[in-house]
Amino acid sequence: MAEHQVVEGDLLTVLPTLGVFDFIYADPPYGISHLSRPIDFGKMGVYQVPPDTSYDTFASEEDYTRFTCKWVRWVASCLSPGGSVVVSTTHHHLDTLLSELKGCGLKHLHNIVWLKTNAIPNMSAKLLMHTHEYLLWFSKGGGWYMDYHWLKSWNGGKQCRDVVSFPMTSESERVRVDGKMICRAQKPSALMEWIARGFTRPGSRLLEAFGGVGSFAVAVKNVGERSCVVVEKDPTRAAIIRGRLDPGGGEIG
Repeated sequence: MAEHQVVEGDLLTVLPTLGVFDFIYADPPYGISHLSRPIDFGKMGVYQVPPDTSYDTFASEEDYTRFTCKWVRWVASCLSPGGSVVVSTTHHHLDTLLSELKGCGLKHLHNIVWLKTNAIPNMSAKLLMHTHEYLLWFSKGGGWYMDYHWLKSWNGGKQCRDVVSFPMTSESERVRVDGKMICRAQKPSALMEWIARGFTRPGSRLLEAFGGVGSFAVAVKNVGERSCVVVEKDPTRAAIIRGRLDPGGGEIG
């Protein structure tokens, strides 16, 4: 198998065929596309609402909860003993994810807060500016991995806290095709490399569920000494991930 592999297909269908993983990063649909306003922030250099949000559209809250229950259970079953998972989310469905992850018998380690240093202003004038997302960190039993000394060094020689600051994905980093944004939820490479370096052991086998444009897999490649499998059901996105992992068009599966 290639060091990094892109698997095109639905996560719930292909995951049982992929074996076990030492670490899983999941950036699932947030189920909040119906809250988006068709405002183009692209000229501000931070954000642009995409034309296609079907991947994040659900019939009801109950439908989203059923979807979450299914993928969380499969992800938990694919973790090796001592393995861990980090799940990106917002406050909208935080309670659902925490309940499902705990319900699978996983150990709750931290709710890490990603503080966005260039957060988008709230245009309604009725709410505060949303400035953070959560990184839910769970493990399968004891023995999870965290590179304490590297994280301390990254934090200027002080113990790393559970609130970390990174800017949102910049326009120069944003993946676009014919000028159109491909993944609204694309995470910044600096944040992804922080996770890959600080919470995965060299030589380990990693999974990026809900691949999007493969930001975590690209970070794993940049960090090195680890292999990563990416699952993405959309053919266009899967092709983009292959291109990002191997711009030369080589042996990415």
